This record gives sequence, C-alpha cells and structure tokens, in this order.
Amino acid sequence: MKKYLVIYFIIFISLNTFSQEHTIYIDAYAVSSNITSFTITKSNYSKEKEIKGNPYYNKEWMFGELKIKNNSSYSGLFKYNIHQQQMEMIHKKDTFIISKPLYVEYVKFSNKTFIYSLIISTGKGAEKISGSYFRAHNNLEDNYVLLSKFRSDIKVNDYGTRYAGSIGDGSKRYTTNKSFYVKLFNGPAQKVNLSTNGIAKLFSDKKIVKKYIKKNKLNMNNAKDVVLLFDHFNKLNL
Repeated sequence: MKKYLVIYFIIFISLNTFSQEHTIYIDAYAVSSNITSFTITKSNYSKEKEIKGNPYYNKEWMFGELKIKNNSSYSGLFKYNIHQQQMEMIHKKDTFIISKPLYVEYVKFSNKTFIYSLIISTGKGAEKISGSYFRAHNNLEDNYVLLSKFRSDIKVNDYGTRYAGSIGDGSKRYTTNKSFYVKLFNGPAQKVNLSTNGIAKLFSDKKIVKKYIKKNKLNMNNAKDVVLLFDHFNKLNL
C-alpha cells in the first residue's frame, strides 16, 4: 500500500483483503511530515460473526470528521466499536483504527460528538487509571460536560444449572450498557449518579444548584435536564 495518512500518532491500517481468518495491521510511525516508517504484524482475530447482536454504536458507516489536537482534521466514514473501545475510520479507500486516541480532540458523526478521556477511579484507597470513548452531551470547552459511556459485554447462554430446569444453547450475544460521567474543568472523566444529590455535589455551592433545580422543575434523572443545568452554570463560569 503506497498511501499513508501522516497525522503524528500511531494508526493501524486494516488490510481485510489478505484473508477472512485474520487481519493484518500496519503500525505507522510518523517521524516527521515527510518521513514515515512501517512495521507489519498480525493481529489476534476473533470471529465476531459467531456472536449475535452488534458490538458497534452505529451499525452502518457514518460520514463525519476527525479532529486532531494539533488542529489537523480529516473527513471520512466512522464506526465506533464499543466492545473493543476503538474508533474505526475509512479515509479515501483505506480503513484505519485509531490506536492513540488521546491525541484525538473529537470525532463527530450523526450530529454526535465523541471524545476519548482518561478515567480516574478510587477503590480501597488506591487510584485506578483507565480510558474510554464517551459521547459528549454539551460543549467540550465548558467547565461541566456530561458524558455517556457505553460498555459492550458478551453474554453466554450456557448449559449451567443456575436455574432449575434451564438449559442454554451455548449461543453468545453482545449486550450494551450505558452509564454517565462528567468532565470537570477539562479534567479526567468521573462517574456520576444522575440524581439531585449526585449532580449538586459537583458544585461548590450545592444550595444554589438545588434551588435552581427546584425552581425550574428539572429532573436530574434525565440527561437533557442535566445538560440544561450545566449550560446555565457554565454561562455563569462557576
């Protein structure tokens, strides 16, 4: 393949024409604007056709835009693989999987904005750092940004004896779950409970926030109402 996409971070180029049993990836290391070196390796490939359901956020390729943090942007077709937490892109005639998502400012398609963010969670006194793609519900430059996180698991209908008389057929199916996070002052994503108390504790003055919620009859279990609340206090720059 003689065509490259030089964007100053590692990308994987999927060459599906080699075989249906595996996928070949080319690791493209952008050394400078004019020099690019390549190494070719095989990837571990699992036959997703054997699993029922859909591991993607969008079943079909959607036209959109990829914005890199160095202000470069690329248009193409996008699919978000929830199960693998990968953003796939068709640029011209080549298919790419973004392997360094922290260099991406956003991906937009179908009137939705997706970002990749670090997640810092605490448990038993230790901090755990992970990362994920999120759908952003309001302006990325705001102090309070509501995010949706999608997780895809594989559920097996096995032959277990968990329930008397139940016999599974061994089939596998993708299941998708959604949870909510917030990004505060451009920091890492943190999980949030969509409730009045859960949202109010994000602010320094909880009483003012609760008063505004009550006055405007906002439902903090509803993501749209949470965005309305965030938009109000974002304008106040609190």
